[in-house]
Amino acid sequence: MKRPLLFFLLLLFALLPLAAATAAGQEQQPPRIGLLPLELIAPQEAGYLQEGVRTMLGSRLAAGGRAVLVDRGRLGRELAALEQPPAAGEEFAALGRQLEADYLVGGVLTAVGGGLSLDITVYQVHREGESHSFFASAASEDEVIPRVDELAREIREAFWAADPSPARVAPIPDSEQPSYITPHPQRQLYETTPARPSSSLIRPTAAERLRGDSKSHDISLDLQAMEAADLTGDGEMEFIMAARNRVEIYRRDRDRFVRLATINTLSRYPIHYLSAADLNNNGRAEIYVSAADHSRPNSLILEWDGEKFIRTHDNLPWYLRAMELPGEGLTLVGQQASGGRFMAAGLYRLHPADDGRLVEEGRLSLPARLNLFDFTYADITGNGSQEIIAITQGERLEVLGPGGARLWRSSLHYGGTTRHLGTLGGPDSGPAPHEIDEAIHYVPSRIVVRDVTQDGRHDVIVSQNHPSISRSVGLLRSYASGEVHALRWDGAGLREIWKTHQIEGYIADIQLSPDLEALDEEGNRLRGAELYVGVASRAGLGIVSSTTSAIHVYPVEYLPIDD
Repeated sequence: MKRPLLFFLLLLFALLPLAAATAAGQEQQPPRIGLLPLELIAPQEAGYLQEGVRTMLGSRLAAGGRAVLVDRGRLGRELAALEQPPAAGEEFAALGRQLEADYLVGGVLTAVGGGLSLDITVYQVHREGESHSFFASAASEDEVIPRVDELAREIREAFWAADPSPARVAPIPDSEQPSYITPHPQRQLYETTPARPSSSLIRPTAAERLRGDSKSHDISLDLQAMEAADLTGDGEMEFIMAARNRVEIYRRDRDRFVRLATINTLSRYPIHYLSAADLNNNGRAEIYVSAADHSRPNSLILEWDGEKFIRTHDNLPWYLRAMELPGEGLTLVGQQASGGRFMAAGLYRLHPADDGRLVEEGRLSLPARLNLFDFTYADITGNGSQEIIAITQGERLEVLGPGGARLWRSSLHYGGTTRHLGTLGGPDSGPAPHEIDEAIHYVPSRIVVRDVTQDGRHDVIVSQNHPSISRSVGLLRSYASGEVHALRWDGAGLREIWKTHQIEGYIADIQLSPDLEALDEEGNRLRGAELYVGVASRAGLGIVSSTTSAIHVYPVEYLPIDD
């Protein structure tokens, strides 16, 4: 489709619903919507889409008189009067009140080769800027109009449909939190009755499935990353879930997930990784939120102060990860951008100082090709040395010796995600073929290591997402289902111990709980853990990406296997 024709069609379809709208029969005042300018991440020649898509989105949101758009001239003057664009939720709320708006709608339009993606955030002014994320993508310009139409309908139905239901978007009261689909995993693991087996944990002989798994209620969040840790110091695990620009924290209370807090982050810097660790030794794990725009990181650290979660460090020019280092234990490690590259060479130990800075404490000795999120250390051979387990940009699992020599590489794909650093279209123009490796870096799934076979060696647990489009389609990634695999080193490579059943949806992240112990009814001691799998119901290049996610919980029993 020629671009002038597409622009004409965008305007034509934008104006049709406005012409058909009428205020007759309205029983209540329709909400006022402030449609913010869309940020454009695309080659210059795609700039014509920015206003066309914004116009169409606005008209679709207001279709049928369901909403009234704030005058663009007034909105532009209010934005121009600000010293800096709004970033936090309360700043959007303040702007919304100034505009007499009920909602502000903003987002990012990204050109991905021949396709487009639209990340939209809706800010609820009357809830102090509480935000909700929505996403749509189109494989080609021909699909832009129907994709924007469906995205607008999804937003309308969530907030201001003709017969709105306020409870749909309100925070869930503690007394009304949805229940697990199946019983609470902790009780399911270790509370036994004569009517059922002594353990519902996975056994190596049951390689096709994990028994006794459960699933949380659907959570209105487009999951990007997940982590689990004791954040409040009471010995209980909290679950941290990140959308593009929002962190939500949940507590599992028997058969429910209860939301404890929501923290909005800067819309310019999408979140791509979460890690948690008690590095200041106060009994409460800190949350390390790694975020970045297309060219540089802007991360933050969150911590529970006894009453609420606070930002202890903000606007940090580092990609962040708390990770186990050989001989050192849990350590904060970072990587920076430099010299026009969004990922500079060198990974550094970091210490959060009291003045809000991060202090460098030495560079890690690693193969130069490894970046911060690509790898973990593990003693998979049992010889006391730490090998490096890494995931390549081609979604291959690798084992590297302590000196960096490759010992093995998988023939199967593992660890693929849709999270990336850099931009699919390049900051100013599309990358040339030889520049692709420098234009984007996908953040692989978390690699978990634990001795699940009780033989004194680390085993590897990693996700395997199944693509919904061919891997040959350039840089684009999209996944429709996946599994989690446990792998064991057999002297020649990593081989499967067990795997979960196929999970419908995109596996965004995984984590394993600390070791658990219990006695069965016969007095036998059981050892195991809980496997947490964060799943988005749809992601990537689908018609409309998911705004709902869930955590699947699998009991894993540590048992030896027959060689």
